[in-house]
Amino acid sequence: MNNSDDILSVSRQLGQYVGRFIAYNRMPTLSTDMIQGVENHVVQVNEDDTAELNRLDRDWHLSRSPINEKRRFGILLQFRNMLAMKYLDKTHKAYIPSLDTTQLDEHDFLVGINEALWDCDFSHYIVYEDDFIGHDKFSSYIVLTLHITDNRYLK
Repeated sequence: MNNSDDILSVSRQLGQYVGRFIAYNRMPTLSTDMIQGVENHVVQVNEDDTAELNRLDRDWHLSRSPINEKRRFGILLQFRNMLAMKYLDKTHKAYIPSLDTTQLDEHDFLVGINEALWDCDFSHYIVYEDDFIGHDKFSSYIVLTLHITDNRYLK
């Protein structure tokens, strides 16, 4: 028997579904990302930046001591973040089929979207509560905002 705390609200479940739809159909990724979304949303990184990322990745994989590994991973993460800031738009409108959210708990819906974006392992974006959903004549859209992880590994 399920504990009632384990049951997700319909709003959160729908948010997860929409988040997965965005992740696999509408979200931009970099050509250097290990996992990418659909082809027409892949942003090409130039050859020099790609070569530097590959060099840093090799350095990290070849590091033998835990201290060096942590430091090199921090440098690699910092460079990946720089690439995201350099090549990806600060915000991105991800179009989805028309959706009426008036009956949904918007907070749960948003939590579900962000869970799905995080879970896909290739998102550089997050959705914030301010004005995350909008409507055009024939569709709805979710506003994705570039989200850069911190560099706690450098400390």
